[in-house]
Amino acid sequence: MDQYTHYYIEKQRYIKDTKEIFYAGFIGIGLAYFLLTRETFPVKYEYTWKFLITFYLLAFYTGISFISGWRLLNRMTSNIFLALPIVGWLIFFFLKIAGALFIGGSCFYSLIRLGNNFYNIYDRQSLMDKELKRQATGE
Repeated sequence: MDQYTHYYIEKQRYIKDTKEIFYAGFIGIGLAYFLLTRETFPVKYEYTWKFLITFYLLAFYTGISFISGWRLLNRMTSNIFLALPIVGWLIFFFLKIAGALFIGGSCFYSLIRLGNNFYNIYDRQSLMDKELKRQATGE
């Protein structure tokens, strides 16, 4: 496998990760919209633009935080297999969801991960361009 192909595969991996993070953010926005349009939501008469924008931004951030935190927890616990009864699995997943939201949202880890993905996509593209120039000139 030549260097160009290696850079291309890495770039596609970062693009896929970034898309999944954004999909989770938009799912968070969808859930927020569903929550706001329910009849039982308590403060419908107090909707202002500031409230709505803040609410949707927090929903987006919660979505991207969940995916980022979940992936980080999977990297740390991917080789661990737990033999638990069904109630134990429910407790495990509840704690893992809470941990994913905490880890992804704390210290802006999800935003750092997203910025790192954008940087790596740009960096891999520039490395691919340099490799193509090098191959074209026959160096």
